[in-house]
Amino acid sequence: KRHAKTFTGLEVKVDVSKSNAMTRETFDLKASVSGKSLEINIAATDHYSVRWALNAVRSWSNAGSKEPLSISDKPDFRWRGVVEGFYGNPWSHAQRLKGVEHFGDFGMNLYLIAPKDAQWQRFQWRNPLSDEFLAELAELISRGNENAVDVSACVSPGLSVTYSSNEDVQAVVNKFLQMASVGAHHFGLLLDDIPDTLTHENDLAKYGNVAQAHADFANRVRAKLVEANPLAHVILCPMHYAGRGTEPYCHVMGDELHPQIDLMWTGREICSGYLEIAD
Repeated sequence: KRHAKTFTGLEVKVDVSKSNAMTRETFDLKASVSGKSLEINIAATDHYSVRWALNAVRSWSNAGSKEPLSISDKPDFRWRGVVEGFYGNPWSHAQRLKGVEHFGDFGMNLYLIAPKDAQWQRFQWRNPLSDEFLAELAELISRGNENAVDVSACVSPGLSVTYSSNEDVQAVVNKFLQMASVGAHHFGLLLDDIPDTLTHENDLAKYGNVAQAHADFANRVRAKLVEANPLAHVILCPMHYAGRGTEPYCHVMGDELHPQIDLMWTGREICSGYLEIAD
């Protein structure tokens, strides 16, 4: 409906088949116009790749090309998306719903809700999520499914957490399981913009540095979460999430973090002008 102008006056027929490609989000696309008829044939590995193929059709149609379209494509990055992780007023629910649709237009497949100044996310992270928030998250997840964008939320415990505490691990897991109950598959643990030294006596006694504490805490959260939800995908925003990746903190995380925990990375700068494969 949002892109109706692109196809005004055309009778559109879309045929989708299953692709045998081994790489996720891969598609083979053919499209052509004959008179008022637009025929689209997509061989796709999953619903994400159907969305990306339709994006390509939209761009081709908007360009007014008369030549048939024939392409094969796949993304270079497994997860691409938006983290609503800024300071100040969070987006409204209506803005988030609109955002999910536009993220899909640009080939993104992940949206994580994590506003810095939201009480539930950073300051009251030990408290359960409200029924109102869970209902809104469920609607966002549903809208995301329509646009091939996975939606979830994050927890930022670093301002008050005791990394060695099993109770604090369980508090994070409990919040993640609430998200899972309304359809979330990704779970963001954010450890950015927090003190870069250990402050609690138990942590000082257990860990040699803050990187070891972060890796151990994240590993224990993942282990506990996967016990209850075997398909859970944990994404961690580390203390250093931009640069060259050569910082001692990053080396420790690379050595000690569970390999199935993904790290957020924004490139050489916090707001990078470009990303290369080397980054």
